[in-house]
Amino acid sequence: MIPLLLATTPITPPATAQATVQVADAANTSTNQQPTDQPENKWSYPYASIQAGVGFSSGMNGNINYLGLSTVQNTLGLNTGFNGELAVGYKFPQFRTDLSVGYSNLGNQTQTVTAPNFATGSVTGTGSVNLFTVMANLYYDFKIKKKDGNLSRWSPYIGAGIGWGNLSTPGCALANCNLYQSGNASTFAYQGKVGIAYRATQSGFLFLEGGYLGTSAATVQNVSYDPLGVWRVNLGWRQRF
Repeated sequence: MIPLLLATTPITPPATAQATVQVADAANTSTNQQPTDQPENKWSYPYASIQAGVGFSSGMNGNINYLGLSTVQNTLGLNTGFNGELAVGYKFPQFRTDLSVGYSNLGNQTQTVTAPNFATGSVTGTGSVNLFTVMANLYYDFKIKKKDGNLSRWSPYIGAGIGWGNLSTPGCALANCNLYQSGNASTFAYQGKVGIAYRATQSGFLFLEGGYLGTSAATVQNVSYDPLGVWRVNLGWRQRF
């Protein structure tokens, strides 16, 4: 009878072993249910970004007070050019902010000088218009939820920034022209942005961004230029740390 009782009596594992199994099962379940698309909007972290692309400008208009007798108009026709930006910042749950350093280079395609009561001269331009900026920016990332309740890897955003710019312009390209020389001047700078980012890795975002970069009016050497405006399209990468 004793062997029969031993064979039919269930063996209960120790309480410690049961607890260990339950903890392990819970951990495995949590790991298996951990979605690839984490609730990124709940994170706060520092980041760095880099972007580059093309810039488009309709040109620059300036006025020269020539010998105090008349106002000479100077128009620079600008080519499509390069622009880029480096930034370091911090993301909060609902928004992010960063400090950026930017550079734009627009080739001088044509120069046209118009003087009242005198002939108008137009020639192929030389040099380029360059803009170096240091700006503080603020962004808002829009959340897109999927049907399962998790956040999408895609996140549209808008942003704006203000700061300081250094504008440099070419000298007069007309033959024997001494109306103005190349130079640079400080200016107020601002920008607006709209873009969409894709979380390509757990800590990296690929983004496409469009925007407008503008400056205040500036006087370079003896030329009073109207504000410069540049439309930009950039491709970039943002890395979370």
